Amino acid sequence: MKLKRIFSAKQASPTSETQQNESKSSSYKESFLKEPNVKAKEGKLAYIRKEYHERIQLITSVIGQNDTSIYGFIDNVIEEHFRLHKDEITELYNKHSKSIF
Repeated sequence: MKLKRIFSAKQASPTSETQQNESKSSSYKESFLKEPNVKAKEGKLAYIRKEYHERIQLITSVIGQNDTSIYGFIDNVIEEHFRLHKDEITELYNKHSKSIF
């Protein structure tokens, strides 16, 4: 079965589409496949699903070429999550938290 690509009215040229994909790939690597400034031994233990562990292990070993640890990848993903959702998290926290005074 062949997959059919659906484009908007304005189609990107193959060259610009390739450049965009390369830029996204580079951005992904820079964002998530880097070691954090904090060492794993300074952090806390957390459990993740086995399937996620296996998937992350493949990402860090194949795409990251074993230059990034699983800990580093997870730390970067969480850091990005907090950065993107800081306002919503703060609002929800304040809504559900009561002052002790």
